[in-house]
Amino acid sequence: PVKTGQAWTVGRHWFVCGDLEDQNRLEEVINHVDDQQTDQGIMYVDPPWTKSLAAGFRTKAGVEKRSVDLNNLFWEILEPARKRRTVAFMEGGNGERELVIDLVQAMGGVVGNVWEITYYKKKPCFILAADFRDQPRNDFPDLTGLDDEQTPKAVLDHYTAILGDTKKFVVDPCGGRGLTARTAEQCGWTAITLELSPY
Repeated sequence: PVKTGQAWTVGRHWFVCGDLEDQNRLEEVINHVDDQQTDQGIMYVDPPWTKSLAAGFRTKAGVEKRSVDLNNLFWEILEPARKRRTVAFMEGGNGERELVIDLVQAMGGVVGNVWEITYYKKKPCFILAADFRDQPRNDFPDLTGLDDEQTPKAVLDHYTAILGDTKKFVVDPCGGRGLTARTAEQCGWTAITLELSPY
């Protein structure tokens, strides 16, 4: 069984079982990939959108149940992209949109764009591009109207065309069932995934 704190490799991909609020293990893995492969990285993440969802995921994962501060949670989620001066694509519920926009700006980033998408082809939601690059630029794909099942592929295909043959990795700090990781495998990227639940 997987245990909290463990990091696993599957082919070229890395999976870390751990809590966002203790990012040491995730940082260690990202730094290793940076050092060993001189890759170019972006982030793609679909975090729990609300306090109740975030607390519920903690319960399902069998870790300490407590109230979750969304501002702190989202900060921790975006921190690897901010530290590496790269771009992060983050999904969210419409009730949290202003919180995420304000947070990106407070972290020194630029909101490159916000698109209306759907979740499971039903629930309206958004995806946002948080640009932490030293020179922000408008090089984003158009994700308008897509379902979140399609958006990771649209993002990775778009940056594959921009970055060409360089090695590329995508960080997903809320791995869930692995949509970002599976998409990375299809697109020839390395996935670095953090997931709270050992299941």
